[in-house]
Formats: sequence, C-alpha cells, structure tokens
Amino acid sequence: MKPEIIIRDMQPDDEEFVGTCTHVGESEEGTASCWRRIPWLREQQQYDLRIKVALIDGKHTGFLYTMPVEIAPCGPKGRELMVIQCLSATKAAGQGVGRALVEAAEEEAHRQQRKGIVVTAYYHDFWFMPAYFFEKLWIQPGW
Repeated sequence: MKPEIIIRDMQPDDEEFVGTCTHVGESEEGTASCWRRIPWLREQQQYDLRIKVALIDGKHTGFLYTMPVEIAPCGPKGRELMVIQCLSATKAAGQGVGRALVEAAEEEAHRQQRKGIVVTAYYHDFWFMPAYFFEKLWIQPGW
C-alpha cells in the first residue's frame, strides 16, 4: 500500500528543505546557500513561481518548483507555458512522490491558464531531472 502523500505550497517550515535542495544540515555551505536562495524564490512568487512540497507522515519527501516560461532564468523558451525548473524526491522512489508533484504542477499551470508544461530533462546517470522519469510520466500509456 502506498503512503498518503500531502502536496502543499511551500510554507515557512519547508524553506530550509527546499532551499538546501533536500540537504538540510549537511554542510555550512549548503545552509548558507539556502538562506541566499530563499529570498529569491519568495520574490519570484509575485511573478507566479510556485513551490510545491511533498510530505509523507509529516516528513519532507520532495519538492518541485515551476514558473512561467517567460521568467525562467534558464531552460526552454516559449510563451504561455509553465516550466518545471526543479523536481526532487528523497528516499521516496516508487512511492508516487514525483508523480504527485508533477500533477500539482499541472494543476498550477491550469490555474494560471497556461497552455502546458515544459521541462528540461537529462539523459545521464545522475539524479537531477532524469528524462526517463518524464518520459514514463507523459509519454508511456498507463503510467
């Protein structure tokens, strides 16, 4: 049985998890970077950036941030689309956290009356934005 996944907009008690990219308390450098990153993320919310956080049993298990393509600092170009800039799920592989976060991004795109979602994903042996995940999610039927 899969656990209940709660998806919510980022709240103050989620900021360190998001700001350190899930590496809470691992290094002084990571913590310092977090508190430089969070003000930028907060500021971009006025331009429709949205940060979704996943919790299982009250514990952080992932996050995603998405923004209008027109304000995305890197990645694809276009108009009237949302970009998933970052998706991270920790220790939750196969539990549906990534899928639930992407579904929340799709709902956000709909709320903002965007035409769809675009993502820059990678074919490599590294955890960041793996193309195979998005292919399974959006291309292969029945996933």
